[in-house]
Amino acid sequence: MSGRRAHGEVVVLVHPRRQLDDAVRSAEHAGVGLVIVSRAEEVDLWRAGEPGPIAGVEVWSNGPEDAGFADFLVAVIERYSAQGILGVHEASLLAVNEAAARCGLIGLDSAVIARLRDKGATRVALAENGLPVPGFVSGPVDERLLRAARELRLPVVVKPSRGFSSAGVQRVDRYEQLADASQRAVAAMLDVGVHTRDVVIEEYVGGPEYAVESISFGGHIRVLTVGYKGNSERS
Repeated sequence: MSGRRAHGEVVVLVHPRRQLDDAVRSAEHAGVGLVIVSRAEEVDLWRAGEPGPIAGVEVWSNGPEDAGFADFLVAVIERYSAQGILGVHEASLLAVNEAAARCGLIGLDSAVIARLRDKGATRVALAENGLPVPGFVSGPVDERLLRAARELRLPVVVKPSRGFSSAGVQRVDRYEQLADASQRAVAAMLDVGVHTRDVVIEEYVGGPEYAVESISFGGHIRVLTVGYKGNSERS
């Protein structure tokens, strides 16, 4: 555990990337202390010099969905008397939400997290609200799912239902490739401690891709950033 410094309000950030310098500067400007629950591979980067607003750096060595993570986060909140906790890594959201609830802090609704973490459920919700979605099937990898996927228009994209950061995402151009691609998607999640056998197989949509980051609270949505991720139609 790192030595604690004097700060006003303290917020726990769970599994942020070290390159989030703007977030660190914003916290410093607002006089908010940050407790970083670091990804294992970035511990040294966070601890190197520890910028002004960093109140401490803590490490959880197991997977983001492993038993005991919520207990660990509760202990961190109590140790630093934190007034808030924010999960920056999708796979950590369930543990973050449980810790927030146990400490009486603001958190996401568990039903929202369940739908957010299931890409199939997310697509159903989008379609139910009139938004366009490509043809897709989702569920555990078995013969039923693979048969249903053969009704989709090629090419398709195979991705873990509870994936993140494009891990395990693959383009498939032939139906014969579906089974192997689906197993690779499952294996990619097991490698990072996410235990699921569910995948989403959806029709490929080409063209420019944008990522929109936003935050919602009290029925209000605030767009934070709009980023260009590239154009799949260009070589």
